[in-house]
Order: sequence, then C-alpha cells, then structure tokens
Amino acid sequence: MNKKITAAEFHDAVERELSGLKPDSGLIQQVIAADREAMKARKILPAGMGVAFAVLIILATVAYAITGLYSVATWQGEISRTVDPTEIPYIQYEKDGETAEQERRLSGFLSSFPCEETVYAWFDNEEHNDIQFGDIKRREKRFETHDAFIRYMSGFRHLTIPAWMPEQKTDYYLAQVHMECEASGKYDLLEEGVQGDIRFNRFLIDESAAVPTEYSIVVTMENGGSYMIDSMLFAGTSDEAILLREEETAERITIDGMDDALLVRNRDTADLLGLIMRRKLDEPVCIKHPHNEYVDEEEIRYTYEQYRIWAFNARDPETLIKMAAGE
Repeated sequence: MNKKITAAEFHDAVERELSGLKPDSGLIQQVIAADREAMKARKILPAGMGVAFAVLIILATVAYAITGLYSVATWQGEISRTVDPTEIPYIQYEKDGETAEQERRLSGFLSSFPCEETVYAWFDNEEHNDIQFGDIKRREKRFETHDAFIRYMSGFRHLTIPAWMPEQKTDYYLAQVHMECEASGKYDLLEEGVQGDIRFNRFLIDESAAVPTEYSIVVTMENGGSYMIDSMLFAGTSDEAILLREEETAERITIDGMDDALLVRNRDTADLLGLIMRRKLDEPVCIKHPHNEYVDEEEIRYTYEQYRIWAFNARDPETLIKMAAGE
C-alpha cells in the first residue's frame, strides 16, 4: 500500500478523535482509534491479562480492514506467537450495532464536560452493567504550541518529553495532557447525576494534587510529514511489546535513557515508521482513580513508562531516534 497521508487527512482524523467521535475509515483514522482502544483497556481492566496491557498498537491497521493474523513481538525484537485479531480484547473486530451505539453515546456524553473535570460514567442498565460500558474522562490540559507544552511539563520527570522536534514550520500542533490524582490528594465530588440510562460522577482535582500520567502530541509539518508522540504510565509491564501485521517488522535498537526500544517498519511502504520504548521509573508514581471515593480500592502504583513516536510520510528513522534521544 503506497497511499500517502496528507496533512489535511491527519488533521481531520485528530479532530474526530478529540471531539469524541469514532473515526470513519482510512489509515490514520484507524491507527488513532486502535491506539485509543488500547489505552482504554489498560486503564479499566485488571492487570495480568497477558499481552493486552504491555502491547500497544503501532501501525496496526495499515489496511483499511482489520484482517489476518498478528504477530506478537517481544522487547528483544523476536516473534513469540501469532494472534487472531478477533481474540484481542481491545480490538473491536466487528461491533454489533447496539455495542457501537452504546460506545458512541458514552463517548459523546463524556466529551461534553469541561477539560478540568474528571468524570466517571456508566450505563445504569442491568443488561449492560459491566466494565465495557463504563468509561472515565480524565482531567486534561491542551496546548497549541510546543513551547507551551514544554514549559508545563518541565516540572515532571516521570514522563519523557521529546528531546528534539523537526525544525520545519508546523501546519498543525496539539498536545493533550491527562492527569490523575496523587495518592495523598483527593477528588472533590461535584455531582452524582443521572441522564437517561447513564449514571455519572463529576470530580475536581486540586491543582497541587494533579499528576500528569499520560500525554499525546499530534503535529503536521508544512512539508507533509506528520507525527504522533505519546507517553503513558503503567502499573506493570510484559516481555511482549507489540502486535505486528504481516508487512511489519520490529528491530531492537538502543535509545539513551530507555531500558528497551523497538524500531517498527512497514515493508510495503517506507512512509510509515514507529519507535516504541519503555523504562522503569526511578520511583513509582502513586495515584488513585475517582471511583475510589465510593468504592474501596487500593491506590495504583505506576512503575513503568511507555514512550512512543509515530511518523507518517517520513522515511528517515534517524529523525525519530533524534526526537527520542536528542543529538
């Protein structure tokens, strides 16, 4: 597949995802959607379910349909096994109409709340009273310039920020930072509400207790190159690192400051590159989820960071390595 991704397509895909709408079709839309599902899964499902929590999808949907087997690559760059996509919890191979509608409604509902609020929502319906029909909107900050993002993140050492950015003029830039409440802080309950068959709890976190636990950057360059960069914390890790399609390869490389790193290439096109990295944190980051206010649960200890850079319409892996590690 040699279809190039235009800056406009990339921009439209990002806007759809940030607005809470599911992308329609196309390469970049599916990449972002699959990535979103993976992040949701590791936030709300219990740890220890194998590949689903250390695995994040890089370039997993190069074709317009999710077909064929995936290979599971380890952090050593070796293939450990193959997986049918229908067996992967956070890839919705085919959603029935009711499930898709439930997800669309919940996503749209959560997107209506202010960025500074944390909202936990679920369906108040016995038939759908399980975890897949509940979701959390975390507190969020947005930045439209890289300088503003760097200034905000300079006080936090547990999330890695890009060491360098391409010098070309940007056509579009947006950084999102998601925050959770540190273990010693608290969520102030604003409202316990009901809207139709959706129940929800709204919270505020005091600024002093808000800890960034994830960020994502999307940027397109005037020369046509597009990048997605993100970092997120995990409570644990696995030797299985990533799912690869038949046309993808993962090569183990060395990145300063990271325990492991894989360079992901696509044999069918040089325009798609990915760099996925992980490291053990020097000290755990301890947080609580908002539902701890009404359900007795222990705090969560994040012990690992996963840091990723995607490049679209960019052919040079050295650019990704420089972005990750600097000169």
